[in-house]
Amino acid sequence: MRLAPPQSMIPLPDINPRPTAPAPVVVVPNATDQALAELRKLGELKAQGVLTDEEFATLKARILAD
Repeated sequence: MRLAPPQSMIPLPDINPRPTAPAPVVVVPNATDQALAELRKLGELKAQGVLTDEEFATLKARILAD
């Protein structure tokens, strides 16, 4: 008669799944973020004297219209 192996020798199924790396988060700039960045740049150019008030207003209107 053959005896069963002791409990400590019986392999147990792996009940804890192995952790997987989380999916990478891809940040895609939306139109609002892009418009804000363009407006900031225009503001900097105006503050530096590169753009006149009229040029700034024209370019700002184009950005906001998109």
